[in-house]
Amino acid sequence: MLLCLGLLLQGLTTSAMAQEGRLRVWLVLSEPGGAYAELSRSVQAGLGRNVDLQTVVHAGREENWFQPVRPGDLVVPLGLKATRAAVQLDPAIPVLATLLPRQAYETLLAGGISPRRLFSALVLDQPLERQLGLIRLVLPKAERVGVLLGPNTLAQQTELTRAGQQAGFDLSIEAVTKPSDIFAAQRELLRDNEVLLALPDPQVLNQGTLMSYLVSAYRARVPVIGFSQSFTEAGALASVFSTPEQIGRQLSEIVTGMANGRAARPARLIYPRYFKVYVNRQVARSLELDIAPDDRLQKQLEAKEGQAL
Repeated sequence: MLLCLGLLLQGLTTSAMAQEGRLRVWLVLSEPGGAYAELSRSVQAGLGRNVDLQTVVHAGREENWFQPVRPGDLVVPLGLKATRAAVQLDPAIPVLATLLPRQAYETLLAGGISPRRLFSALVLDQPLERQLGLIRLVLPKAERVGVLLGPNTLAQQTELTRAGQQAGFDLSIEAVTKPSDIFAAQRELLRDNEVLLALPDPQVLNQGTLMSYLVSAYRARVPVIGFSQSFTEAGALASVFSTPEQIGRQLSEIVTGMANGRAARPARLIYPRYFKVYVNRQVARSLELDIAPDDRLQKQLEAKEGQAL
């Protein structure tokens, strides 16, 4: 009986120690539904046993979830609203944000965040190399690529030029600072280029300009490579993007790695690892383009990136 009692106490002690050793993660949703809920489900399904997951919805009242967060925890805000709140926590508490664009993350970094703040982000933006790789696959003979930059993407010009050179493209870049200049700049790009690469900049492509931008390119018979499925459905030729489920899968892998001690903290800026390719077949037919199936394009991009590692 004493032996059994000792083994039982030992098991309880071991279990308690394991519980104490788990990484406590606060998954903070900007909104209760939509992409936030989808990503949350993906994270919950993918996390390992060494993670104690706490899921809360940020409703503009930080005190509702700030109080129990302690140093040693990891805060994972989903979306910009939750991220803005999370960076107000003690700088010793690491923050790993997601479901926000690169530009929003960089704006927060430049906004006076404490240099001691451990603030990383798994952004929505695709690597430029992946977007240019898609152009090479769907338009193998293309040499000249036009890109329209706005206030939110202008800082990427040097990076974009370098990526274009490495991919073997001759890039033409037009930068605009106000909406009234967008279509004059696009006309310049349409005159000299075989394809346009659209980057996510809400000051350039938004509800008021998107359709005119796509129609102008379509009339000039210059295909557009975009950054989302909805953008492609609206009239772009193709896009590469990551779904909330795919972002959640990668996020769970990062968090599980931290919990298992494989990484102290993630890199500052993290691009999506998993992605999808979507081609607008109607646009492809209208432009008389014979393009491989979406899943084949995706596998080709994955293989290319695997070779580059």
